[in-house]
Amino acid sequence: MATYELPWEYSFPPFYTLQHHEETKKRQISVWADIVLKHYKSTGNNKLSISTATLFKNDSIGRKVSSELATQIITSLKKSGFAYPIDKEGNEWNLCWYTLDEYADMMYTWASETGHSNTICTLFELCSAKPEFSEVDEDILLKALNKLEGRGKCEVINMDGAYGVKFF
Repeated sequence: MATYELPWEYSFPPFYTLQHHEETKKRQISVWADIVLKHYKSTGNNKLSISTATLFKNDSIGRKVSSELATQIITSLKKSGFAYPIDKEGNEWNLCWYTLDEYADMMYTWASETGHSNTICTLFELCSAKPEFSEVDEDILLKALNKLEGRGKCEVINMDGAYGVKFF
């Protein structure tokens, strides 16, 4: 994994307080969202728990993100297609490095370029095909495949809880 050096904002105390000025707040949330994605990608971890995320706490300056700010950061990631809730309470999240449409396009391109059209692949085979796929939770891959299925480019097959896909 590549190491990620946290930006200067991470050591700036006001960055941990939800800003009231609308443009400043938008920028603050955008920068936080970028930090979250880059940090978690650099660690190879695609699961975030709002209540225990150590990234939201900086002991060296004695600051931590409020639950309201953390929720707004995650909501921003969700709106942009980079986070999906795991639990109903919205505390546990799957993070993605690409949107569902981008994953769908990458999978279809892979299938076309490697001769996997009109053959059935298991999700295991698909996950093993490219590093971008192996880093993603199975639920996210299935959501992306469902997008492809909606476009008529594949069929998702459920084989007693194990999934496969046939690309067209």
